[in-house]
Amino acid sequence: MESPALWSRIIVDTDNWPLTDKAVISRNLGLLSTSLTRSGSHPLDVDIIIGSPLQEDWHSASTKTVALLSEHGHRWRTLFLWCATPSYIKIMELARGKLNSLVKLELVVSRISLWHSESAAPTDIFLDCPSLRKVIFCGDSKYIPALPAAQLSSFFVFL
Repeated sequence: MESPALWSRIIVDTDNWPLTDKAVISRNLGLLSTSLTRSGSHPLDVDIIIGSPLQEDWHSASTKTVALLSEHGHRWRTLFLWCATPSYIKIMELARGKLNSLVKLELVVSRISLWHSESAAPTDIFLDCPSLRKVIFCGDSKYIPALPAAQLSSFFVFL
């Protein structure tokens, strides 16, 4: 349990949090903080699932989670981001300018977004990721964020 590598895989699924229970949110954020501390300076592989806004405090919990993770954005090696709707991608604004070590980005914009009439413009948050080489996108192509295309070695889109 002392090895930072054991703590370097971070998976957060706020869609499964009982967001009306502040004690559970506080406990989960505490566990996340402990994992980040125990991972030391080891590169991080981060999965963030930002689910449905059907619960009242979903945005607050998701924002707090991404804010805490973003403090360690300079260590992110891979990022898997699943968003229930395109507007949720903008929550990554909290990590802007911190993703210098990001090598792989997987972005899924859920099909649930087809039920919404969202016109969220693609974001440019990932343009400033000098190590980014691989991008996988799943969802409506109009939600593909701006990317540093010249440096990518692979780019996959699943519609």
